[in-house]
Amino acid sequence: MLRLPFLTKLMSYFKNQNINRIRGCNFSIFKNDIIKVNGFNEGITTWGREDSEFIMRLLNSGINRKNIRFNAIQFHLWHNENIRSSLEKNDVILQEAINNHNQWCNNGIDSYL
Repeated sequence: MLRLPFLTKLMSYFKNQNINRIRGCNFSIFKNDIIKVNGFNEGITTWGREDSEFIMRLLNSGINRKNIRFNAIQFHLWHNENIRSSLEKNDVILQEAINNHNQWCNNGIDSYL
């Protein structure tokens, strides 16, 4: 474990709009921002790209990423990896969000509100 808040401050000067290495276990989001993009896309029903597609819509709607690397301690519990059989289908959904600058998904949280 390493906590170095001065490095977090240094790294926060650089805006990072990259969706690489984003994992659902490692981020937090304001409720209003989740609702703004209609939450997770429930068209993605299997493992892979659900986090990236969600974050892409947040970035497309003007919500910026703030990194807290070296400022928060994280623990990850080991678990079996899920089957990745639908990864290609999920890649297509992600690529559509990137290419079309999607800010909303039709199959999201609004059906529960």
